[in-house]
Amino acid sequence: MNSRWREGARQPPPPYPKSLSVAVLGTAALLKNDVGNHILRDQRAFLKVSDHLSQSRNQTFHVINAPNFFNKDCKYPDQQIIDFMAISHPGPDLFILVVDPAEATEEKAVAQITKLTYIFGDSLLPYLVVLLQDVDSYHSLHHLMDLFNLTVALKKENLAGDCQRWCCDRSSFLYQYNNYSEEVVKRRKESLENNRYLYSTGGLPATPQLPSPRKDSQNRTLSMRNPSDPVYETISIGTKITQYTMVLLGRCGAGKSASGNTILKAGQCKTTTLFQSEASSVPVTKQCEARFTQFGIPVRVVDTPDLLSNQLPNVEQQIAQCREYCRSEPCTILLVLQLGRLSDNEMGLLDRFETTLGTRIRDRTIILLTHAEVLKGDVREYFLQCAIPISMCNNHPYGAITLFNLV
Repeated sequence: MNSRWREGARQPPPPYPKSLSVAVLGTAALLKNDVGNHILRDQRAFLKVSDHLSQSRNQTFHVINAPNFFNKDCKYPDQQIIDFMAISHPGPDLFILVVDPAEATEEKAVAQITKLTYIFGDSLLPYLVVLLQDVDSYHSLHHLMDLFNLTVALKKENLAGDCQRWCCDRSSFLYQYNNYSEEVVKRRKESLENNRYLYSTGGLPATPQLPSPRKDSQNRTLSMRNPSDPVYETISIGTKITQYTMVLLGRCGAGKSASGNTILKAGQCKTTTLFQSEASSVPVTKQCEARFTQFGIPVRVVDTPDLLSNQLPNVEQQIAQCREYCRSEPCTILLVLQLGRLSDNEMGLLDRFETTLGTRIRDRTIILLTHAEVLKGDVREYFLQCAIPISMCNNHPYGAITLFNLV
């Protein structure tokens, strides 16, 4: 039997001999409170609007209102994670990611899911439900089911019954303890229980300041594994790739949008909305757009307008947005050139894009040649015939040239 419950299924929930543990996550404290109250069928269960960790329970459910794990300004994110893991130890039966309608975009939702898989591991996904507040949000994000193999659902009145169905016929989630030791979590759990801090009314108290993290020779944060260390650890950043970005740059008509669609369709996600691509005498793409597909990990494909065009509206805004995409890690820039158009002007195209963006991108740039069907013979010979130095494609760690035959 499939352990996940998808929207539209009608199998009745089984009886449960124990209460179910449900972790509610998200950025909007009011929405998380509302979801917790609906699960417990008690509008007084969560009253205080706070980003602190809190919990409440009845005979059927133990609801844990998680802190905002997506707050980049949080001073002690590792302590928040350890406190959450201590309260929910050995692991919740269900994770619910509550998406604010104001943030119901594919990019933001994928970023939040990616952050959660970084914290708790990929084994989280079958236990994760993305809960949406309205039909428009559901239509925008329901394809995340196929992208991540998780459940996407609309919030309904009988949320308690939905939670029981989503937990149908499976064991509880178990932490993998890749970034934190279980002994640290157990000690923190014992400390919280002894001090009676497990109440929904006030949340957990402010935690002591974290010790200065240890650094390696490249100034990267090291994880603290010594059993004698305090009850909090520092996570090791940058050891696991959870999302890859590909940015398409080029002049109008080079085939950026069509190339992006070829990449999207080659991925495992078959429901991704494609970029608008059509033959036109005027630019079709007028702003930066991101779409997602899956190649083992989520891949963000970014289509861009012609940033060198003097007819582009809001040009400074588009340049700033593209610059942020190009600075993401890890990222590859695809410089899209059309075979048959190569000229002296294209020789300096990479320099012009670097000047426009105000950042160096050549170290991560691949030249992507479109309309490969017009090529006759070897691509290097073609470059020589166009009077473009072979060094333009050889001096690159990736191998430099990729041919696309667009359909």
